[in-house]
Amino acid sequence: MLTIGIPLLVLRHFADRPWLIGLALAVNTAVAVTLQVPLARGCEDVAGATRSAVRAGLLLAGGCLLCCLTGLLGGSVVVLLAAVIVLSLGELSGSAAVWGLGLFLRRHDVTAHNQSLWSMYNSLPQLLGPFVVAWSLHTLRDYGWLAMAAVVVLAAVALRPVALAVGDRLAEPAAAG
Repeated sequence: MLTIGIPLLVLRHFADRPWLIGLALAVNTAVAVTLQVPLARGCEDVAGATRSAVRAGLLLAGGCLLCCLTGLLGGSVVVLLAAVIVLSLGELSGSAAVWGLGLFLRRHDVTAHNQSLWSMYNSLPQLLGPFVVAWSLHTLRDYGWLAMAAVVVLAAVALRPVALAVGDRLAEPAAAG
């Protein structure tokens, strides 16, 4: 959303100020440098990582709503920068959650299998993500942000019960042994 969606948003609504793309990326970098460690705290177990994942989904959805609002307001720089900050916070929370869940929701006796799934997990969004974001914004214009917000919230909410159930299932043999 940040590397594809924000530049498309800027080019659509701020065509006379393309330098806002660089500013948005600089703000994203500043947020990442200053808040990455604090936002990763609490992901030391499955419950904490799922809380971070849900927080990430809500933040990303909020950022998408702000992006939609940016377009509907006719290009507010303040709302655009707020959207970048909220999307950045969501991205960092999601990254922390992925690492926490990746560490705690795996069987340690199948490390090679885990590594191949991790590689596929990282490759799939990198392959499909830019297409989905660009297609959504091209087809639905500013309302594409609303569609992405809905998908992200649904995914985050659905993740919690599944991750907790898998975590409980993986903990059972250890508790019995």
